[in-house]
Amino acid sequence: WDNNGYDFQGQVAASRDRSEGTGADGWGAIALGGKRSGWFRAELKGEMYSRDFAINALGFQRRNSYYQPYGRIQLLTEKPRRFLRKDSFSIDWWGQWNLDHVGLEKGLMLSTQHQFTNYWTLTSSLTHNFRAKDDLDTRGGPLIARVPGADYRVKIESDTRPKANGWLEVQWKDNEAGSTWRAVGGGLNLRLSSAVEIQLRPRYQWAFNDAQWVQNADVDQDGTDDRFVYGQLRSKTMDLPMRANFTFRHNVSLEAFVQPFVAVGDYENFKELARPGAYEFAPYTLGDN
Repeated sequence: WDNNGYDFQGQVAASRDRSEGTGADGWGAIALGGKRSGWFRAELKGEMYSRDFAINALGFQRRNSYYQPYGRIQLLTEKPRRFLRKDSFSIDWWGQWNLDHVGLEKGLMLSTQHQFTNYWTLTSSLTHNFRAKDDLDTRGGPLIARVPGADYRVKIESDTRPKANGWLEVQWKDNEAGSTWRAVGGGLNLRLSSAVEIQLRPRYQWAFNDAQWVQNADVDQDGTDDRFVYGQLRSKTMDLPMRANFTFRHNVSLEAFVQPFVAVGDYENFKELARPGAYEFAPYTLGDN
């Protein structure tokens, strides 16, 4: 529906995994549609993956066995006024459930983007994650609760038309359990010629995680894990991703990518999950460690 700015897209995939000799079959599907022109825009999207859907042989797959709806409403103006060229306001919402209908994610995000008359852009967002469950964090153990939290981002980017441009981003996260995450990052794009482009993406982050999984233990030696051990983790990370693109012909190019990083962390206050499905812990002695 090009004339009215509506579109619909979908994808269905199937997989067969014989790595364990089981011949397990799986499937996945994505559907989305929306209105993508005018001052009012909206999008609806849905994803679903069966328990045995597996495509890691073709690319990275974070997980299967879930369904996830997503929606967005956006108000956009492209009429220049005073010091602004255009700006937008968006509301995004999403949820995720596993195929046992356990709520894994529930979130709401408010975001804005403003492009100034000098072509610099300011982007900001506020995200709230509601209480949910995590069925993977205990590595084969019971569910553990995800406590509510908030995520804030602010990004300023220079005019992208010159041969050199860059951006700076600040992000911080907090949750009700006291976990915090802070990051300061940026980017620099250099177009040295029509055939050579270099990108730098330095970032420094520091965090306190109130409950970082450490290990599972079978204390009563019955063959089943009965202790799910966590610890408080303080960490710092500095990384510097670098990418270079070289174009030799219209159909011949070379891309190089490296990501050196340094990370340090200290664990303290080890504890075990006290009740399945909750965010409650009891003190735990981690042996000689």
